[in-house]
Amino acid sequence: MLNAINKPTDSEMEKKLSFQRRGRVISLCESEILYLESDKHYVNIYTTDGESHSVQGKLSDFEGSLSDMFVKCHKSFVVNMNHIKRIDADGIKLLNNKPIPVSRSFSGQVKSRFLNFLEKK
Repeated sequence: MLNAINKPTDSEMEKKLSFQRRGRVISLCESEILYLESDKHYVNIYTTDGESHSVQGKLSDFEGSLSDMFVKCHKSFVVNMNHIKRIDADGIKLLNNKPIPVSRSFSGQVKSRFLNFLEKK
């Protein structure tokens, strides 16, 4: 079962995404998350250390728990904007050169949100 919880850390007040997987509770700082990908009845969470965590549930179950540093770019992908290298006609390229698709219906929103995000940095 999915349990998404936001908890600030003592030092940074950074949001965390916590969930249960195979009887263990896993808690990840949002800055550690590269992107989330929906795959049938599971959500795969990819992290900066090269790991991935597969959790039963829907992408929409996680979306409401994430901060505004995440943007939905496709029906199956939510990306951490801190890890975006560029956005072009082919989609998103992450800092680790991983390509992420951007659907036409999300394209305008993704570009706008990313520009606003860059201005705030």
